[in-house]
Amino acid sequence: MQRPPPEKNFPPSCLPNSFVASACLKPDFFIVGAPRSGTTALCNYLRAHPELFISSPKEPTYFGRDLVPKKFAALENYLALFQNTGAARHAGDGSVAYLCSDFAAEEIRAFNADARILIILREPVEMMHSLHLKHYHMGIEPCRTLEAALAAEPERLAGRGVPGGVAAKVIALRNRASYARQVARFLDAFGREQVKVFLFDDFRADTAGVFRETCRFLGVRDDIAPPLEPHNIGRAVKSKGWHEFLTRAPKWAQRIARVLMPSEKVRQRVTRALVRRNESAGKPELLSPELRARLRAEFAGEVAELGRLLGRDLNAWSS
Repeated sequence: MQRPPPEKNFPPSCLPNSFVASACLKPDFFIVGAPRSGTTALCNYLRAHPELFISSPKEPTYFGRDLVPKKFAALENYLALFQNTGAARHAGDGSVAYLCSDFAAEEIRAFNADARILIILREPVEMMHSLHLKHYHMGIEPCRTLEAALAAEPERLAGRGVPGGVAAKVIALRNRASYARQVARFLDAFGREQVKVFLFDDFRADTAGVFRETCRFLGVRDDIAPPLEPHNIGRAVKSKGWHEFLTRAPKWAQRIARVLMPSEKVRQRVTRALVRRNESAGKPELLSPELRARLRAEFAGEVAELGRLLGRDLNAWSS
């Protein structure tokens, strides 16, 4: 397949002099998604490997010109995340929004054609349910239920009613779950030798095995044994009304908070503490069997296409 010319071009000469002159690493592996599929855990395990470095924050989301707004919009600011890498031989970026971007794959290839791409995929309906809960907990999703969020997607993708501070395609759950075309973009850009796709089912069943296979794929020692602890576990909201007030406070409440707490950092710490107190450990609310069945039927064709692309039997995802 002929590759279209990327919009961004990153010749070596574009790297800032301070970056080239210092003992820093140019990112050469990318964990691109999917969300709520174990990528945070994998990044944390890889951080414990002496030959690997993961950026902090884990998700700088520099690539993908359709993923806006951006916290790291300038190349120099992005590369600054990969300074002080110590004895590491490889540096990684774990931005899961790259998978749903129309342009991130080609932009990453233009930046580093030899990059390795890691993808973990979770059954689409479970992923959408988990991602909706995360977006709601973060305060970027006003819809209380998955069904309401899905119903809002056509308007959002048309550019109307998109929550502030997030790209429409990032919050659009069906878009995030359309794996086949997303994985195909990375396969087209890098080839199968440079792309490793895992299933969340395999990662959960044999975490240590997936970690070792990832190390071999990245060309580093596979005999490191990091503590394989759970990460990014979902939590349940006790009072949704109170949660929504805290995460999307009306203007009058924001004005009062600014008077009582002039420091923005203090306001943020207090808000995070109050949000946390309104959460409970354990499993979040369950998806109704009726909605699960309807969405699995809706995604059956997508799952079949992904199975053909990966050469894997994914029938369990549609049953």
